[in-house]
Amino acid sequence: MVLTILDVKGDSLRIGFKPRGIKGQRAETLAAVTGANQQATAAANESAEAVLHVLLPAASALGAPSA
Repeated sequence: MVLTILDVKGDSLRIGFKPRGIKGQRAETLAAVTGANQQATAAANESAEAVLHVLLPAASALGAPSA
């Protein structure tokens, strides 16, 4: 991989990669995407548990462990 400085303006820096297909993300963007994915996963897990409690009321009455 080759990293090339393309442009510097003030406190901004443009960089280029070869081969071109390599993608990079800023730390803030990566943190935001990671947080959104974790929230979506938690919401999906809660929805799945609610559906299971409706479909299997006997299991929730017995105190079956949840995931």
